[in-house]
Amino acid sequence: MKKMKHDCLRVLASITMLFLVFGCEESQLPEKTLPNSTAYFSFEPIENSLTVNFNSITNFAETFEWDFGDGQSSTEANPVYTYANAGSYTVTLTTTGKEGTTPAIKTLELTLEKPIPHPIADFSFVANEDNSLEILFTSTTTNAETFAWDFGDGNTSADENPNHIYNGIGDYTVTLTVGGIEGTIPAIVTKIVSIVPADDPNLIKAANWTIQADRPGGGVNVDIDGNTVSFSGDGGFVGSHIFQEVIVEAGTYKFSGSFVINSLIDQVWGELFFSTVMPQELVEFYRGDEIKVKYNTWEGSPKEVGTYDFQDVDTTGNFPEDKLFTFDTAQTIYIVLKSGSGQPYNISWADISFEKMD
Repeated sequence: MKKMKHDCLRVLASITMLFLVFGCEESQLPEKTLPNSTAYFSFEPIENSLTVNFNSITNFAETFEWDFGDGQSSTEANPVYTYANAGSYTVTLTTTGKEGTTPAIKTLELTLEKPIPHPIADFSFVANEDNSLEILFTSTTTNAETFAWDFGDGNTSADENPNHIYNGIGDYTVTLTVGGIEGTIPAIVTKIVSIVPADDPNLIKAANWTIQADRPGGGVNVDIDGNTVSFSGDGGFVGSHIFQEVIVEAGTYKFSGSFVINSLIDQVWGELFFSTVMPQELVEFYRGDEIKVKYNTWEGSPKEVGTYDFQDVDTTGNFPEDKLFTFDTAQTIYIVLKSGSGQPYNISWADISFEKMD
């Protein structure tokens, strides 16, 4: 009995000792602490601008608060910001780590100089009144120091406002590249320049044609597209004519164009006149001594579909090989086109023009 009591006391003492040991060790452990964030940043202004790239250099940061010094802010880690004006600004970055940590703050001074304006390219152009192939170019560029023109025909110029003579009509892609002072970005502008024949009052114009029927009922369709006139119909030996008034000066004129047979079988005619008499509605127009081109399928003109020169279809011999006509005095003439058929057909007087040569 005495021995049992002694053993119980020994066990109780051991338990008490363990409690005291572990209890003391637990109370002696330090509390775990969270690291505070750090704050630092760099910045890089974009050359010749008011835009700045900001780059945060931090540790343990969870949030970012930027104050750009002009009343504007950002919560991005690495913002890109454009100031409205040049000047000096105090930029502040505040970072915060996990909950319970202390925020960090970093402030730097930033100075921005007023940017040098980049050039803006533009130009206008107009044809020389005395020579439609010569184009007068005018630069309307701002902040430019250098000019490089590409006229679209293999020729160039470094002049600010050049004049350029093209070799022929057509569309040309003209490019102007301008450079500003050092540090600016060059600018480029491209435009299409169309070289067209001179607006000679004696050139054929589609809007000037007057269409008249030769007799009641008509039966011939007339279609005008630019400087091409087409006659078509179901036949029946009906006809129609169109004309326009042209005032000529004394001199030489060139009448150009081609005759197109789109479809026909037989019994088709077409005639071209330079007349001093105005045609009349519902009056068949015919002045034999003034016919310049007479197309007539029963007098030997071609019947095959295709495009022909005027002299190749003319049965009168009045249309000259060089296409030139001379007027001794100033006068008013009427260019008249007439056509008809005995069966369905479609012919065209294509790309016709009347131009003074001297």
